[in-house]
Amino acid sequence: MKLTPIDIKQQQFRRRLGGVDAAEVESFLEMVAEQVQELASEIGELRTEGKRNERELEEHRSREGALREAMLTAQQAMDDVRDQAQKEAQLIVTEAELKAEKLLHNAHSRVGRILDEISDLRRQRARFIEEVRGVISVHGKLLEVHDDEAVREAEDSEASVTVLDHVRIPSLPTAEEEDTSTAKGQR
Repeated sequence: MKLTPIDIKQQQFRRRLGGVDAAEVESFLEMVAEQVQELASEIGELRTEGKRNERELEEHRSREGALREAMLTAQQAMDDVRDQAQKEAQLIVTEAELKAEKLLHNAHSRVGRILDEISDLRRQRARFIEEVRGVISVHGKLLEVHDDEAVREAEDSEASVTVLDHVRIPSLPTAEEEDTSTAKGQR
């Protein structure tokens, strides 16, 4: 049975002969009742404070759990973002390497075509130079032949000039003769 301050105050003792002083007992019981009342009030306050502390503690635990969950979620999200960024970076690097390989291959192909074209142009130039030399050689020979003929003609013309000095110079044709010769040429 739990005693309350009122139970202590209302406690009655049997009286006996040669017993204790009733006023002193009552005074002591009053003092004990007051102290028990104070202790009961303090215990009530402490229980109230304990319950409040327990609620706060539970709230803090709940917040701590939520914060831990949020931190774990944030960490997971960061890990996911980092992993995704690394994958995207790797993909970009791979694509860049492929493009670079393609550009390099195209450049090598183009260099090969240009070198082939340069070789073709060199062959064409050599052929053209040979053809020009041939044409110059032919023209040089033609000039030599022409010079030889000119020398012969000059020698022949000197001989014919002397012969012609002796021959009479023909007269110029008349207009009628020109019309007749033109008409003959048209037929």
